Amino acid sequence: MGNKLASISSVYRLEKIVYLWCETPCFPGGEREVGAIDLRVQRDSLTKIPILEGTTIKGALRSYFKISNTLTNEIPYIFGDLTQAGNVIFSRAHILLFPVRAFVPPFLFVTSPQQINIWIQSLSDIKLKEAEDMQNNFRLTYGTLLKLGENAGICSSKSLAEQEVILLDGEMTIKCEYSENFESLISSILNQALPRMGENIWAGYEYIQDIIREDTILVPDGKFREIANKGLEVVIRIALEYETKTVRRGALFYQERIPRYTLFFAPLYISVRASLKNEINDAVNKFISQLKNNLVINIGGDESTGKGRMRLVLWP
Repeated sequence: MGNKLASISSVYRLEKIVYLWCETPCFPGGEREVGAIDLRVQRDSLTKIPILEGTTIKGALRSYFKISNTLTNEIPYIFGDLTQAGNVIFSRAHILLFPVRAFVPPFLFVTSPQQINIWIQSLSDIKLKEAEDMQNNFRLTYGTLLKLGENAGICSSKSLAEQEVILLDGEMTIKCEYSENFESLISSILNQALPRMGENIWAGYEYIQDIIREDTILVPDGKFREIANKGLEVVIRIALEYETKTVRRGALFYQERIPRYTLFFAPLYISVRASLKNEINDAVNKFISQLKNNLVINIGGDESTGKGRMRLVLWP
């Protein structure tokens, strides 16, 4: 007998990446805690960086299609029911770009080596050649960042080069150095993640594109975790009595929200069964076609107050 172990293919294949833009602040609920903040957002248990669980995205999409009477007959094949497993699953969504308060400019975007690495790792199973090119740019950028030290960062354009950028109302200062390799990575993100209508960028996103292209900084992983936690919105809420809609006594609480303009990415897996049965394949193809329309769905709580609005962009 040989020493090689049998290779067993997964039931699901990584087919697409779904980018999620926060168009309004978002509260993907985590655990209620005893402390200064009562309701916290979902976090990665290892890094403590905010995330969106894949089940949160899947549930929001199922609700969207059910309420809109779209894909009514296909919902059981796509998401599953009591008699069968779903043929589409989302992996956990990680932050790719996070907006943070600054002094000049008023706000900018940050990312980290860890977030970029998770992104490239996901891309490698879809388009290996493009992922290899990005990996080369990332390796050179990361090498430069390691040489600069803990309070330095790599910027995406020369406009921030050699400047000390003040973040979080003066709590943090980052000395920036320009990298052409990092600029190339940011261009790849924009090419994939920006919502478009034909060849045109979706209304309102040209402004975001310009800020990301000019004012994005790669910071060390530890700094990114600090920024991604301190940069969350914290709001005071009050619960109401259901019948009277008046304030409930003693019901004041604090809640975190992920800020507007945050960009997540989530790997999208499709069951191999989809290619074996025509009715499943048709349902999944219709689902993918819907995702190509830059859908806007509500994720998390506070939908009735206009929060949780997220725009989805499918790639490739």
